[in-house]
Amino acid sequence: MGQEDYPLPSTLVHMSHPIRLLEGSASTDDGFPLDFITKDEYDAIEANPNRTSPETGEPAQYTIFSDSILLTPIPDSTDYLIEINWGKQTTALSADSDTPSFISAWDEVIKWGTIFRVYLALGLAEDATPFQALYEQGIARMIDRDKDKKNNWIGTVRNNNL
Repeated sequence: MGQEDYPLPSTLVHMSHPIRLLEGSASTDDGFPLDFITKDEYDAIEANPNRTSPETGEPAQYTIFSDSILLTPIPDSTDYLIEINWGKQTTALSADSDTPSFISAWDEVIKWGTIFRVYLALGLAEDATPFQALYEQGIARMIDRDKDKKNNWIGTVRNNNL
């Protein structure tokens, strides 16, 4: 039997719903989305998930509580895989060995945002305006581009610890 709660990554900033239960035992298998429910709805279903003999089955619903994913019914196997799409905290680039979290396609967008902020910090708002426009347009283009590629800029965690 699996457990009812699974910790979220400690660097998580944003999670896209829904999470998916993958069919089979490989991360490349097909799957289906689980239904998101509120914590109150979860508590009504799983009044005491840590009881000796909880009802178990293939997970169909989930909620997020206390930095964890809570599944219901309680998994009846440790072989299920869940998939989440999430945004993470970026790496502070303070040492020569630090690597950016963004793929190289973001380089120009980051440059425009940096120039925009430098001009603002120097009190040159008029000079900053064109770079602000380039920065905002670049972000919109990158997000649109990545929507068709399963959000390359958002990490995917496939957890087989069920």
